[in-house]
Amino acid sequence: MKTSHFPLGFLACALLASTGSAALAETAQDYPAKTVSIVVPFPTGGSTDLLARRIADKLRTAWGKPVLVENKPGAGGAVGAEYVAKAAGDGYTLLMGVTGSNAIAQSLYPNLRYHVINDFKPVTMLVSAPLVLAVHPNVKASTVKEYIALSKTGGRPLAFGSAGNGTSMHLTGEMFKLATGAKLEHIP
Repeated sequence: MKTSHFPLGFLACALLASTGSAALAETAQDYPAKTVSIVVPFPTGGSTDLLARRIADKLRTAWGKPVLVENKPGAGGAVGAEYVAKAAGDGYTLLMGVTGSNAIAQSLYPNLRYHVINDFKPVTMLVSAPLVLAVHPNVKASTVKEYIALSKTGGRPLAFGSAGNGTSMHLTGEMFKLATGAKLEHIP
């Protein structure tokens, strides 16, 4: 199947800082005076982690101070986001926020232990990337139309993968199912 851009979902990574009650002690010229942590709410090796590590290297060089990447995976990014939301609001614990943890989670999880708007302050947008629909070469479909038809012919739904429940990839797949009537099963 040819790769096809699917415009319903975008990965938006942004550095976000906790807005906790602690005030930033240093002036902008003195920052950072100590180690900065960038929290990635996913396991090591994924695209968000790799991007955070590249940014950490650049910041380490520019600032001459340690910049660590901490992976805190779980719940589609909510575990890492909660960790940063509860950190001191001093700018030394940053979140590599993604659509799942900072846009979707608030509406999916009624008992979320952080508030996306109240607990974070955006620092910068890092990337915006379209999601794509791709299948293994053995799948007997070379267009989206053929893929949808194929999903409806078997007794068992076709599987689609994502980085986890509540992620933009998961919800984009669910929106694709609703829009097309495709028989798909989510595999986080």
